[in-house]
Amino acid sequence: MSILVLLLLGGWTEAETLRVDAAQGEQAYPIWIQAGDTVTFSVSGTWSMWHPNWSAVDFRGHLDFRRVSDHHLGALLGRIGDGQPQPIFDGLSCTSVRSGWLVLYPNRERYTHLAARGALRVEVSGGTRATEEQAREIFFGAFPETQGIVVGSDQPPAPLPLWVREGDTLRFKIAGSWRMIEKLKPVGCAGHEEVEPFNGFPLGALIGAVEGRDPFLVTEELRYACPRSGRLLLYPNRAGYLHYEPSGSLWVAVRGAEPVSHDEAERRHGWDIRKLDTGRATAYLSELEKDVLLYLNKARHDPPLFAELYLYPVRETSAAAKECYRQMRSTSSLPVLAPTRALHRAAADHAEDTGRAGITGHVGTDGSTLSERVERHSRSHGPVAENCDYGRADALSIVLALLIDDGVPSRGHRKNILWREARCVGVAFREHATMGHICVQDFASAVAEKE
Repeated sequence: MSILVLLLLGGWTEAETLRVDAAQGEQAYPIWIQAGDTVTFSVSGTWSMWHPNWSAVDFRGHLDFRRVSDHHLGALLGRIGDGQPQPIFDGLSCTSVRSGWLVLYPNRERYTHLAARGALRVEVSGGTRATEEQAREIFFGAFPETQGIVVGSDQPPAPLPLWVREGDTLRFKIAGSWRMIEKLKPVGCAGHEEVEPFNGFPLGALIGAVEGRDPFLVTEELRYACPRSGRLLLYPNRAGYLHYEPSGSLWVAVRGAEPVSHDEAERRHGWDIRKLDTGRATAYLSELEKDVLLYLNKARHDPPLFAELYLYPVRETSAAAKECYRQMRSTSSLPVLAPTRALHRAAADHAEDTGRAGITGHVGTDGSTLSERVERHSRSHGPVAENCDYGRADALSIVLALLIDDGVPSRGHRKNILWREARCVGVAFREHATMGHICVQDFASAVAEKE
């Protein structure tokens, strides 16, 4: 889809002067173009894509050489944000149909190994010279009845502080770019279409969901009718590539959502957070460890509600997920778990020991068992059980993976979480030498702390 509506108009005012070098790659200049802005260009200077063999040419490029990607080699190309490139020529005036940074570059695809020389002088009027913060204010300010969200390239699929109501229609305006792998070109909400899709969506596509419902692809053309009330999720599709370092962000203006606090959203769903969030005031737990404990208690206290909110969207990903969803819908309420220092220390011992050694399993490097580790930190204890999760770094993903328990025929991790006699737990999240992260959860029916 073309990003520019071309108009041949004369003249330009308040021009910004930019230099585009013959040897440069695609470069985003600090000129923010808002959808609807009319931008005009004055171009002068010459360059050559193969010094010293070829004569210098202007913005049209080497007309006597075969075309490269639909354009002449050395032609000056430009685009707005992640849009499609267009030839930029002297006297061009164009009205942008999208928002983004102005990108200019010489067409050198497949010929970057040649010694290019020269530069073009490009005067641009229209748009605004801006910092990223200023550009963000311009973008969101153009849509006063929307909620502005910055979605980072590493954003997990976690609820945003935006509430949508069943039957309401969501609309989106999107700017910015990101990449999920450093070697790939930056893209917008459509994602890296050259990479094999994962979970039915392109890598890096902007994904949306309402809590407890299936994900959907977010585009500016989308009109999404909310199938239920809940918080909105917006995140990049990184499935299968979590080990790569992404970069960039998308700016999303959402129409049809209202701000909501975390506590109010939980209340609307029916969670009694004061009862379930048993670790929030516990000083020795990290925030992620507290979140893991909260999700464990949600899964135990109201399994059917947990299934609808958190398991429904992933129920078709595996036979184990579908089985777990059905089981949780028919499971009755279980007692909530309280954190104990003894179990936390036992879990931390194992997480630090095996994480440092880069090994997996429930036996420590010293041969210690779970019972022995708990005995180190308690006067006495009842029956105990242990879960270990590897590689995940957000609380909900950790609990979901252990509940679904795909690949474990006994479903032992799920049984531990839903163990009716359990009353207390220790949670420890640490780095792991080979898996990135480890989360250990030690459960017990009872434990007596040491004095």
